[in-house]
Amino acid sequence: MSQFAPTAAVLHAAPEILLRNRNPYVELSVCDSKVAAVIAQGSYFITSPNAEVIMAPVPGATRSLHLRQDGLWGDDDPIQWPQIFTPTFCHFSAIPTPPPNANSPASRERMLWFCPTREHFICPASGRSILRGCGKLPSSIISGLRDVFEDVQKKYNAFLSSTPSDKIPTLLPPLMQTAVHALSRLRMLPTGYMEMVLTIRALQRSLLEAIAIIDYRLVYQARMIAPKGTPVQVDPRMGAFTSDLRTVEDHLAAGLRVWFIQPSSAFRFQNILAITPLIVPQHTLEMSFLEPTAPPVFVGSHVAKVECIQYLTRKIGYTSDPFNDPAPLKLASPVGTIVSGPTRNQGHSNLDKSAPYSKERKDLHLTKPIRSSGRDKFKPVDSLYMPDYIPSWKNALASVNTHRPTHPRSADDSNYLFPDIAIFCTASSDDRKARYFTVWKHLRGALIHRVFSGTRASQFPGVPLRPQDWRDVLNGDMFKKNVEHHELKKPTRNRTKILNLEKILAPCLADAGVSLELENGPIDMALPTADEARAMLWEISELNFRLEFIALDRRVHVARTSGSESREHLIYLCFPGRTDAGFRPFECDARTAGSERREHLIYSCFPGRTDAGFSPFECDLEHADQGLAASDWRRKLPFLLRLNTVMQSWAGYRETHISVLPQADYDERGVLDMEFTLARFYTQSFFECFGRAACIPMALYKT
Repeated sequence: MSQFAPTAAVLHAAPEILLRNRNPYVELSVCDSKVAAVIAQGSYFITSPNAEVIMAPVPGATRSLHLRQDGLWGDDDPIQWPQIFTPTFCHFSAIPTPPPNANSPASRERMLWFCPTREHFICPASGRSILRGCGKLPSSIISGLRDVFEDVQKKYNAFLSSTPSDKIPTLLPPLMQTAVHALSRLRMLPTGYMEMVLTIRALQRSLLEAIAIIDYRLVYQARMIAPKGTPVQVDPRMGAFTSDLRTVEDHLAAGLRVWFIQPSSAFRFQNILAITPLIVPQHTLEMSFLEPTAPPVFVGSHVAKVECIQYLTRKIGYTSDPFNDPAPLKLASPVGTIVSGPTRNQGHSNLDKSAPYSKERKDLHLTKPIRSSGRDKFKPVDSLYMPDYIPSWKNALASVNTHRPTHPRSADDSNYLFPDIAIFCTASSDDRKARYFTVWKHLRGALIHRVFSGTRASQFPGVPLRPQDWRDVLNGDMFKKNVEHHELKKPTRNRTKILNLEKILAPCLADAGVSLELENGPIDMALPTADEARAMLWEISELNFRLEFIALDRRVHVARTSGSESREHLIYLCFPGRTDAGFRPFECDARTAGSERREHLIYSCFPGRTDAGFSPFECDLEHADQGLAASDWRRKLPFLLRLNTVMQSWAGYRETHISVLPQADYDERGVLDMEFTLARFYTQSFFECFGRAACIPMALYKT
C-alpha cells in the first residue's frame, strides 16, 4: 500500500485512488470509512465512519441567505441539511430527521415536518370578513401541531425539573417561547398565506431545535464521555460536517452521523470501502427563491447566518411598539403619588387633537390636564352591555389626580390600539350601537391582525387611533356599495374613510394576496344579546389593557442592572395561564436580552392558560373571572403579588409604601388594600405618561 498522497488533480481525475487501501474484512477505525466522495476538484475528500451516504457540504466560507418558496432556507437551514459543526450550535447534529412513517396519519410527530400548501389555507366566506386572502389552517392541522407541541413541552418540563437552573442552555427557553407564540398565532389569528407558512416554520424550527438541545445534553454528551465499548447504533439525526478528528470521535461515540472533510494531502492509510456520488440539496430540497430578484437577506459566515435565521424566526409575526416609544422616558418628575388625593378637574390642553398622527415623539411637558371631550373617561359607564368593573380598579381610576403634570408624550399617546369600549355603550341610538357591534364582528380579525402582525416593515404600522377615528371605522361607511373610485379628484367623505381604512389595515395588506373586500359588507345590523355584547367588550378591554400595561412598563421601568431577574418572566407571572415554556403578548423591535426578560416578567400577570401556553390576543372568556379579575381574594393574591413585583422597578413606586408580606400572612382586608394601592399607582402613572385615562382590567362574573 502506497503512503504517498495524491495531488488534487490526480484525485479529481481518478477518485478510485481512495480505494487503494480497501479491506472489508477488518474493523473500521475512526479515520476509515464505509463510503467517500471527492469534492472541490480533488482538493478535498469526505469520509464517514458511520454514514451510508455522503451529503454535499454547504460550500464557501461566506454564505448568502435566501428564503425559499417553502418558507425554509435551503441547504443553509440546519433543520433540513447538515451544517459545519460549531460548538456554539453543537445541538444541530442532534436535530431529528423525518422517520420512514413521517407522512403516516398515525404519526403524531409527522407535524414536525409538515409542509403547508395552498390547500391547507382556509379563508372565511365572503361577507364574514372584509380581508380577502387572509385565512387560517384547518382544525385538524392545528390539532396535530398542538399535539406535537405538547409532546415537546412535556420533554422540556421534565428537563427543567431535573436540571439546575444555571445548567439550562440559554438557547432553550427562547425557543419554547417562540413555539408558544407561533402556535397561538396559528390557532387564533387569520394571516396571509406566506405569513402562515413562516409561522408554521417558526414553530417547527423551535420544536426541532428544542428536542435537539435536550437530547444532545441528556443522551449524546453522555455517550461521548462514556467508556468506549460496543459501537453505538446511529440515530436518525441530522449529523454534521467537520475537519476536526476529535469531533469525528465524539459523534461516532454518540451515534450521530458525521462527515470528515480532509484535504487530498491527508490521504495515506485510510481504509475506504466505496466511492459514492454526493447527495446534493437540489435533488431533495426546495431551492427556488421566494423572491428571485430580491437581494440576499444576509451575507456572512456559517455561524452568523445561523444567528440570523434564529433572529428572523423570533421576529416572525411580531410587531413594533404600537406607542412608538423606543426607550424608557427620562421622567421629569416622580410618577404619581398615592397620597395626592382623588381631586380631578377637566382642564384644557394646547394639543391640537385634530392633528395627524406623527411617528415622532413630541417632547412636551404638559403642565395642564388633558381636555375632556364629552364623557368623563375616569368615571364608570352604566350600561347592560359593559363588562363588570373590578371595584378597586374602578375606584382607582376615578381617583386619578389630573392636576399633576404629564410627562413628555408621543402624538399617539392619547389614542387607542383597540376601540374604547365605552364607544359601543354610549352611542346615540340602538341602531348605531347595532352597527358598531356588527362592524366589529366583521373587522375583529383584521384589527387584531394589524396590531399583532409584523413580518415586514410597514409604512403604516398598527398605530393607535383617536376615539373619533374608531367611531368612523365602527360606523361601517366603508361597506357601502356606491363607493367613488380613486380617480375622482376630490374624494367624498365615504371614499376618504375607505382610504383611511386601507391605511389602518396596511400591515395586513402588506401580505401578498391579501386585499380589502368592501363591496359585500354586513347587512344585518342587529344588536347582540347583553351576554354577547359583554363578552365582545371584555375581549376588547382586555386587549387594550394588556398592550397598555406593556407600553407603560417601557416608560416607567427603571433598569437597575443588566443582570436583573428575568423581566419577561416577572410580567408573565402576573397572569394565570403561563406555562414553563413561556408566554408572549407581542414583541418590540430592537429588543435586547434584558427587554425580553422584562416582558416575560410582565406577562406572568395575565390569565390565559391553554394547551399551547399563553398569547396576548387569545382572550379566552373562561379567564374573564380569573387573575386580577378573580372575585375570591385568595385566588387574586398571587397575581397582585406578581403585579407588585413588576411595579417595584417603576419610578415613584416608593411613594406607594407597600409592605409585602409572606403570602400566608394576608387576610382579605390586606389584599383589598394592596389591590387598590397598586391600581391607584397604575392608573395615576398611566395618566402622567399618556395624558389620558387608562384602560383597566375588567371581568365577567358568573351570576
